Amino acid sequence: MLEWSDPYERIVDKENEPFYRWFVGGSLNAAENCIDRHLEERKNQVALRWEGKRGERRTYTYYDLYREVSAVAAALRELGVEEDDVVTIYLPKLPELPITMLACARIGALHNVSSRSTCRNSPSYRSRCSPVLVSVRSITSFSRGSPPTRSLNGCNVLTHTRSSHATVAPVRRP
Repeated sequence: MLEWSDPYERIVDKENEPFYRWFVGGSLNAAENCIDRHLEERKNQVALRWEGKRGERRTYTYYDLYREVSAVAAALRELGVEEDDVVTIYLPKLPELPITMLACARIGALHNVSSRSTCRNSPSYRSRCSPVLVSVRSITSFSRGSPPTRSLNGCNVLTHTRSSHATVAPVRRP
């Protein structure tokens, strides 16, 4: 069950088909539903278990995840990200990806997620559609056991943004 900050009035509004509106009038926070509400009873239980393709492993309890998400949210706020701002996330499948997504949710920022598997121009297209304030990117990239390479696929993300003062926040892979 989800916990709603404001309860919804109806599940679906079909008045403007095919542009349905879901959970009309309701609001919730994904970070609160995924992490915060579990802290009291499950603080030390595993919330996220990750295994990389090179054999590396990381485990996060609900409390670990809470601290990580809060730290990233604080860093985004320090970069000037506020509610309704747009953050582009261009990361490989690392724990930092859902952590950054939940950090955006915690502060009410919108996020675009792009990856190497999406269309090559997807990051720049998404950036043109919404003003990106911050872009979170990976410094290096590993693909199917290949040696690390500088991740340049997302380098054009900021060249097509409406905001000329967008900030790149790099993530280093351990």
